[in-house]
Amino acid sequence: MTRIPDGATVASSNRLAPMLTGRTTVSLVCFGTGTGTGPDPAAPTALPADPPRWVVWDRHDPTVKTPCPPARTHRMLRLYRAHGYVQVAGEDGITLLRRP
Repeated sequence: MTRIPDGATVASSNRLAPMLTGRTTVSLVCFGTGTGTGPDPAAPTALPADPPRWVVWDRHDPTVKTPCPPARTHRMLRLYRAHGYVQVAGEDGITLLRRP
């Protein structure tokens, strides 16, 4: 989490989001950024128009079911990786991706 700079845009899993809201612009990993609206579910191959610079996800987060079902969260993580996001850290079930 300390690798994410102040002022950055971040897509986060639910449990990690409160740790970032004071210094970054945060949205849920399954939604993208901005107003909380993500890709059109009918067209699940596109990232939001203004994708986040960082993605942080806690695979042990028990709150991942609401408002984001696990399938949608996993789909978004696959999309971020497919669009060039690289993993810069991974420890204790937390994965940090960065857009190049």
